[in-house]
Order: sequence, then structure tokens, then C-alpha cells
Amino acid sequence: METNPIPSTGPATVRELVRQLGGPAKIGRELRVTPEAISNWSRLDRIPPGRMLDVWRLAQAAGLSWRPPGADGLALTPRPVSQAA
Repeated sequence: METNPIPSTGPATVRELVRQLGGPAKIGRELRVTPEAISNWSRLDRIPPGRMLDVWRLAQAAGLSWRPPGADGLALTPRPVSQAA
């Protein structure tokens, strides 16, 4: 089974990252997915590729040094705020 390598400066496993971000329920609310989905990430030690940037944003907001695999040297830019009509 392939796992996402997590830099040594951040959480060592997806389970630890999930714990440091507040747990499956909190992350699920933030990302609008079920807590069960987040628990599966922990169990499999794998974050789906389509969720890496979302999790990176959460980690950055929480003050964690975690980055997705392959993101070394990249900076996360804030999402633009939509204009109200």
C-alpha cells in the first residue's frame, strides 16, 4: 500500500495530521465531507490527491508545517474572495 510521505518537520502520519487538525468531525465540516471519509484517510494513511490542497490550507491555518508530497519550494496562495453582487 502506497502512503503519502509527510515531511519530518510536520506530523509523521495522516492519523497524526488529522489529530492535530482537530479530528475527523472538524475536518469533515471544514471540507464538507463525512467524518467517516476522514477516518478512512487516517486508516489508510492516505489523503486523496484531490483533497491535498484543501488539507494544506487547513494545516497552514492551524500553524502546522505539513505540505503535500511534491510541494517543497511551493507557496500556498490564498483563495480569492468572491465579490457579492
